[in-house]
Amino acid sequence: MEEVLTIRGGFGSSYAFPVESRTMMSKPGDQEVFVHIAKNMEWLLQASTGRHERAQLKRSTLFHDLNNKLNARCAASQAAVAADAVEVAPDAADPMNRLRSIDEPAPKKRKTKLFKRCKNVACLLEMPAKEPNKYPDCTATVDVMLMPMSTNALWIRKADVPWLIKYLADECGPRGSQGVAMLDDGAEDSDATVVADAAVAVHGRPYHLEWDFDDTVTATWVDGPLKGTLPVESSIKEFTFPKWTIVDAIHTYGVTFDAANPGQLRQAVYDFVAHHCESMCRDLVSP
Repeated sequence: MEEVLTIRGGFGSSYAFPVESRTMMSKPGDQEVFVHIAKNMEWLLQASTGRHERAQLKRSTLFHDLNNKLNARCAASQAAVAADAVEVAPDAADPMNRLRSIDEPAPKKRKTKLFKRCKNVACLLEMPAKEPNKYPDCTATVDVMLMPMSTNALWIRKADVPWLIKYLADECGPRGSQGVAMLDDGAEDSDATVVADAAVAVHGRPYHLEWDFDDTVTATWVDGPLKGTLPVESSIKEFTFPKWTIVDAIHTYGVTFDAANPGQLRQAVYDFVAHHCESMCRDLVSP
């Protein structure tokens, strides 16, 4: 079944994505909506990185971690079931019973297969609440529910999609967090101090860069003498050749301004806003 998933991010921009979903039994008497997820899905790429290039999530380790935990949980469950099913025949201890006539054909060995996935059985996994590399001091965890439909297909509970997007944005998004990601019926994440502290501690800068999932990159001053002053903004639509020239001289993008694709332009806007903020910081200490 296909439904439309509305996701809000950054400074309130909204996107409606068609996603593949199924309503399944999570436990007796309870049903949950599960959404199909994969690294190359357009809606997940757009929501977490703002780009449609399939390689954007290639370096993500989250899917690998989810698969490993899911396989380990399913293997443990099946091992427990197999152990409970073992029965010892009454005469199994008699060694004579293990002798076989030379005329008796050897029994064929039965092939056994350990299914890595407990198909159509909801599995609750404990995962880091925040991406560990960006938030190394965060020890909080969340319970994420997955539904294995096949050996290599991941389905995640709809309520866990905001966590998934924020995690991927912090892991693979340009320059870190891209704002609050939530479903249209979700709850707002108000922990702005965590973002501010990360901008200072991780990046060593007094401003936090954020993209609104649409056109604008904004730098909010979170520390230092400029904290609380007006943010610095720049948009892709208003990005000009002179601005491109400034940051291209620093970062060498390897393409011309006219030939740059939307992803390259957005990266240039990021770099320009950061460059402008660094210039403002230098002006504060200049005699």
